[in-house]
Amino acid sequence: MGTLSAAVDLLLEDRRPDAVRVLAARERRVEAVAAASFVLAAVGLAVALAPDGSLPELQTAALVATYAVLARVRFALGSGFTLPTQLAVVPILLLLPPAFAPALVGLGLVLSRLPELVTGKAPAERLLTSLADGWYVVVPAALLALVAPGGALEGTTWPLWVAALGLQIAGDLVASTLRECLGSGVAPSLQVGVIGQIAIVDVLLSCVGLLAAFGSETRPYAFLLTLPLVAGLEVFARDRAARIARALALVDDLARERERALAAQRRIGETAAANLDRPALEQIIVATAVEFVQADGGRLSVSEGPDESLAPRALAGIQDDLDGALTAVEAAVTQGSGLTEASLGGATAIGLPVESADRSPRVLAVARQGRGFSVSECEFLGTLAEQAAVCLQNLVLHERVERLAAIDELTGLLNHRRLQEVLAREVRRAERYAGSLALVMLDLDDFKQVNDRFGHQQGDAVLRAVAEVVLASVRKIDSAARYGGEELAIVLPEIDIDGAVRLAERIRGAIADVDVPIPDGGTLSVTASIGVAAFGPTAPGRQELVAAADAALYRSKRGGKNRVEVAGAAAPA
Repeated sequence: MGTLSAAVDLLLEDRRPDAVRVLAARERRVEAVAAASFVLAAVGLAVALAPDGSLPELQTAALVATYAVLARVRFALGSGFTLPTQLAVVPILLLLPPAFAPALVGLGLVLSRLPELVTGKAPAERLLTSLADGWYVVVPAALLALVAPGGALEGTTWPLWVAALGLQIAGDLVASTLRECLGSGVAPSLQVGVIGQIAIVDVLLSCVGLLAAFGSETRPYAFLLTLPLVAGLEVFARDRAARIARALALVDDLARERERALAAQRRIGETAAANLDRPALEQIIVATAVEFVQADGGRLSVSEGPDESLAPRALAGIQDDLDGALTAVEAAVTQGSGLTEASLGGATAIGLPVESADRSPRVLAVARQGRGFSVSECEFLGTLAEQAAVCLQNLVLHERVERLAAIDELTGLLNHRRLQEVLAREVRRAERYAGSLALVMLDLDDFKQVNDRFGHQQGDAVLRAVAEVVLASVRKIDSAARYGGEELAIVLPEIDIDGAVRLAERIRGAIADVDVPIPDGGTLSVTASIGVAAFGPTAPGRQELVAAADAALYRSKRGGKNRVEVAGAAAPA
């Protein structure tokens, strides 16, 4: 039952019975079919089973008007409403020829919609749903018309009335379930639960309607005495509608709060991402400080002077007085004064230290013209400085971890995984912008003999010396890495094959000139075989480029070592 209640609440929230909405195309088609078939059934029943004679005009008009009034009293439930129309339906079925009941109910439903249609509060298509709502009375009317065509109040028994009520509830269940399932996709199980609640209300009101019919047997308009009850029901219905409206408004407010929370979460995510980017993090720190205290300028500086990577907005518009006040505060904080305030001319600045794991003294300072800073503003800056210190410490730790993950510990060059990432990025860039890219593969000659003769520690010293030579030879935009063992690789963006070969020759010669000290005295020299390949038609991807450079490297090995070979070219003289 708890699951059904929760599902009904969700359906109520989704369908919004407090608001008149335009039907979707699928709903409109289903409602049109349901309304047309109801009209045909009502007309067919009246023609086929109605007795000879006319209806009592005034009583009939009063019953239809009562039904129209009752149909306007709506209790929101599930995806729709429950109406107290049993107070009029039972008298219509029992006091009048039952064959006319569907037509009279359809007329009452249309009349109940007229105020909204006239004022434009509801679209005309809502007439379709009103007529389709009358299906529940067709089956019981047919049953009673077959047994007592002139009127079911006399000559019938209680079991017949109970059967008619049961058929009415069953017909309402089938018709509503089909309409909601076909038109809106509401699960039949959910609709059965909703109709079950409506059925309880119908049974209770049917007893009152039966009493009204009994009273109207001798007093033709006794059923009108149910109208005070209708007025009371309207009061309760309005109160419930108001409660639902407030609840749904609260749902809307919660939805808006959720959006704001998600926006804040996105901002936190951006800040967290900025923690991995020093300039962006410093921009956030300074901009937050300036905005909160409504300062005219601010900056985050180190002991050597203002950091050039600060947010342009935070540094914009700093006049001479502001700059002088900031400088004075920074000097005082650097000398260990802690939270400090300084004034120059009409400008007042406040600054405080920001600790960092990299041991670089930083000062967060803001300044403004005209007035000083309150205690609460100073407290906020203190809290911000603490948070900034944590973020900067996390940044330094991240940089250390990232370095450990990307750098070969022995040589200080990039490791194999980082090399593959760099190479893949440079290949994509060369493809997009039709740029030049070359790869150099380098392998130390006879390196196993070094390890076997002098030991692995001496081999490590050789690798470190060779790595220093390589790092000293490449450009800032190049990436040198330890490919594996004694094999190195150099990614050379924005360079053609001739330039790559010249760089490879310089590295080869520099390695041959290196003398690595031996612990027992003397020095050790090594040479390197090098292969060079360029990104292009013969090496259109990362794997092809590596394979081409590697093939050139082994061709250099087979050609005598200590030489440079170019992929796809003859050996140099």
